[in-house]
Amino acid sequence: MKFSEHKTGNNVAILQPVVPHYREEFFERFAAKCRHCDIFVYNTEKAAKQQGFNAASKGVRYIHNIQAHGIMICSPMLMLSKRYDTLILMLHFGHITTWLLLLTKWLHKKRIILWGQGISVKRYLREERQPDWKLKWQISLADGVWIYMEKEARIWKGLFPQKPIVALGNTISGMDKMAQ
Repeated sequence: MKFSEHKTGNNVAILQPVVPHYREEFFERFAAKCRHCDIFVYNTEKAAKQQGFNAASKGVRYIHNIQAHGIMICSPMLMLSKRYDTLILMLHFGHITTWLLLLTKWLHKKRIILWGQGISVKRYLREERQPDWKLKWQISLADGVWIYMEKEARIWKGLFPQKPIVALGNTISGMDKMAQ
């Protein structure tokens, strides 16, 4: 299934650390396919700059959070608004809010798509043979998954053949021009 064929719902909330300048085009094109799309970021513009990102601030909403040692929690209330039927959350086992929303899907009835690397860059060789059990559990609870690279998508499709799993590519703006 191609990204362009993937149905997301009409009203979408996306949670990301930042929207880096090199992914702005991706977010703009995606939002144009939705009736309504809000992008929530959990890193401040200042924190993004300290990490070397030139982050977009137009069209994004900062969501207050607490982060420590790879663990992050933010209030799910903004995303639980009746405005949204689909939530696109990070595929990250350290995100407590993602776990909370996945485990309470039966209650809030939001469609949840997880978006992330799929396999840890730090532990790639081990995880391509044996994916992390925590990510495996998150994916099992989600309605669909967006992975960056096709190889990782194939690995997860092997484990979850019935689940919609899409390889987005790297979502970098201007790739068409760079590839010419």
